[in-house]
Amino acid sequence: MSATEILVSTMRQPTPDAEYRWVQRLGSIFSENGLDEVVYDRIPMLDKYRTFIGQVHIMTYEEFCDKLEERDMADQAQEGKKVIEKLRTEFCNGSYADQDYVCVVGRKRLE
Repeated sequence: MSATEILVSTMRQPTPDAEYRWVQRLGSIFSENGLDEVVYDRIPMLDKYRTFIGQVHIMTYEEFCDKLEERDMADQAQEGKKVIEKLRTEFCNGSYADQDYVCVVGRKRLE
């Protein structure tokens, strides 16, 4: 498995208890808290941001490894650091992890 594939897999499930379904429910969460959803939009990543986002992924993965070390998971942290080095190489060779962004805008209900 390439380092980019490992990164994507980690992004999908960073910890066993992580879940992202709440993002899809933001509109109803807004409504439950007295807000009207004004905009819900999925925004694809633009090509011009790929290099920058690659660096953000690396910094985030480094932070993730630091958290593993804090939890006395040094072996996993070391494996993560090896992935980071491979990621740097893959990103330099044109690989990237594509992702969409979600923009949700709400406002107070007009009474």
